[in-house]
Amino acid sequence: MQVGQDKAEIQSRPFANAIPAADVNAKSDVKRVEVPAGDTVSHNGKVFLSTARELLVIDTECRIDWRFVLPGKADNGEQLLGAVGFHDGKVYLASRNESKGSTAEKTGRVYMLDVATGRQTGFDIVRGGFGDQPKFSSRAGVVYAISATGVIRYNAVEQRQSWTTKLTSTEPHPAADVDYLFATLANGFGAVHGARETVLLGSSQATAPATPFGTVRAHGLLAPTRNAANVCSLVLFKYDVLENRSQVWRLPVKDAITTAPVIHGDSVYFVSGAVVYRVSAATGAVCWKQTVSLNANESLTDLALVDGELRASGGGVLVRVADRVDPKPQQIFNFGGGFGTLWGSK
Repeated sequence: MQVGQDKAEIQSRPFANAIPAADVNAKSDVKRVEVPAGDTVSHNGKVFLSTARELLVIDTECRIDWRFVLPGKADNGEQLLGAVGFHDGKVYLASRNESKGSTAEKTGRVYMLDVATGRQTGFDIVRGGFGDQPKFSSRAGVVYAISATGVIRYNAVEQRQSWTTKLTSTEPHPAADVDYLFATLANGFGAVHGARETVLLGSSQATAPATPFGTVRAHGLLAPTRNAANVCSLVLFKYDVLENRSQVWRLPVKDAITTAPVIHGDSVYFVSGAVVYRVSAATGAVCWKQTVSLNANESLTDLALVDGELRASGGGVLVRVADRVDPKPQQIFNFGGGFGTLWGSK
């Protein structure tokens, strides 16, 4: 939270009353650390805070675990854009470099760091940079940079830029898969792909990031959508390639879905307005739904399943919903019809 000009504070504290069975060792004290103002993402219980030239990694005890500073002088024209992806024990940082002089080429830079220690394990340059005010989305070491000038797909594992598209509208809620970037396009919800540019999945718009999953040969996509008649739904697609896709089920809900759906075993969790849902992954049938108490100015925009309970948060509110779940689920969906079983992670 902001505490003054260019200053902020990160806190670690219980946002909700302890649930005795789940919080036997819960501590009631509040921990805090003063930090520079910047952008944050969380990963494996740590906060990754990016400023113009520095990354700070902060643990749950509000201690600075490690930090990384861009090399060179402070006025050399390089600016950190943030932690843009995590994969296989590494965190990927993106920066823009605008060297002095009108003829100098703008470039993007990618730093690969060990996520536990901050040790640099790789470095690469992206010619032409990432565009103006880019947004990033990543999965399994593939990073997409989305800006007004187009979409760049960068394979951080292989340290190479795969492709760049021309100008396309991908504003609300981008979600990365290894081969596609799913988002609301100019004419509906669809995917951006290098060779085919775009694949339209429907005229609806996304209300939250989609959740792609699957194996090398079989894929699924959970898409929160809203159509022209203002009907909000969660839709499950299956596909081997997007041009050969089918809709498995569609679940209409009263309010817009505001969080990326979470898959766990044979269940899907999501938030629609102030209602938390658990539905069957195979059929879309509602297993249960729970209405939570929110103030008029509050909304839930993030959802995670941690230690057998759902944690929905957003705008200064955290809601915890206890549920009985299999701690190590395996099968997610069996689509049948020769399509095979899809597997995924918690």
